[in-house]
Amino acid sequence: MIAGYPGPRLRRAPGAALELSPRRWAYMPKIDGACVRMRLDDRGRIASTLSRAGRELAAGRELHGIVAGPPDSILWAELEAHTEAGNRAATARGYRLAWLWDCERWNGRDLTREPFEARHGALYRAHGWVEGDGAGRVRGWRCDVHGDAHDATTGRYTRAIPRDLRRVPVVPLHRGPGAGAAAWQEHVVRAGGEGLVAARLDAPIGGRGAKLKIRDGADLDATVIRVGGGVAALHWRGLPFLASARGRWSALTPGQIVEVAIDGWHERTTTPKHPRITRIRTDLAPQECRS
Repeated sequence: MIAGYPGPRLRRAPGAALELSPRRWAYMPKIDGACVRMRLDDRGRIASTLSRAGRELAAGRELHGIVAGPPDSILWAELEAHTEAGNRAATARGYRLAWLWDCERWNGRDLTREPFEARHGALYRAHGWVEGDGAGRVRGWRCDVHGDAHDATTGRYTRAIPRDLRRVPVVPLHRGPGAGAAAWQEHVVRAGGEGLVAARLDAPIGGRGAKLKIRDGADLDATVIRVGGGVAALHWRGLPFLASARGRWSALTPGQIVEVAIDGWHERTTTPKHPRITRIRTDLAPQECRS
C-alpha cells in the first residue's frame, strides 16, 4: 500500500484555481463518497475495496466479482458510500457506483511513477480490455414485454442491478484552455455538484500538491463560547458547532467574533462542513456569551 495516498490535497475557492495552466492541469468533477483502493484478481475481478487506512469497506462488497480491468491491477475510486450525497445517489439509483479516478497498477505493471495523465488513460484502457475480452456485459436478468426484470436462471422478479462496467465508470477529465470554467458550469452550477478536483498532469502517484480541491465555500461570523483541548465551541445564529483551535487560535477568549470558512452544510444535522477559523473580527464588538 502506498503510504498516504492519495496524498496531500490543498483546498481552494473558485477563481484563479479555474484558470491553471492547461499544459499542466486538468479538471475532474468531485464525487462525494469514500475513497477506495480496489485490487483486481488474476481474472480482473474486483477482489477487495479497501479504505485509505487499509480496511475492507462493507459497502464495497457488493462490487466484488465484477470484472473491472486486466488481471493484477489496482484501481483507485470514489465509492458512493459513507457520505450523505454518496448514499443518496446510490439509493436513488438502486445500487452503488465506484467512480474510477486513478490507476496504481495495470496488468501487473507498476504505474506509481508514471504521470497522472498516463495513469488516468490506463483506466480507459482497462475498460477497453474488459469490453474486448467479452467479460464486460454480464447481466443477471432478462426483461419481459412489460419491461420488468426477471432472474435469468429462476425467472423470478428481480431488481435490474448490473454486474459489469456500468458499476465502475471513469471520472471524466476536462482538459484544454477554459476547461476549468466550463467544468465548473457543468458540474457545479448546473448539476449542483460539490466542486472540482484539479489534477496536475505530470505528477506521480501521491505527489505533493498533485491534487487541488476547488469548492464554493462560505464564511460565517461566529461567537466563541469556550476554548479547550484544541477545540473551540462556536455559536452562529442559534447554531452551536465546533472548530479546531490549535496553534494561534488556542488563545481565543469567550465572546470574541471569529470568521469561519466552511464548505457548505451537512444535510441531516444542519451543521457546517469542515469549519476552520480564518481570522478574528477585531472590527466587530465582542458578544456576551453564555456556556
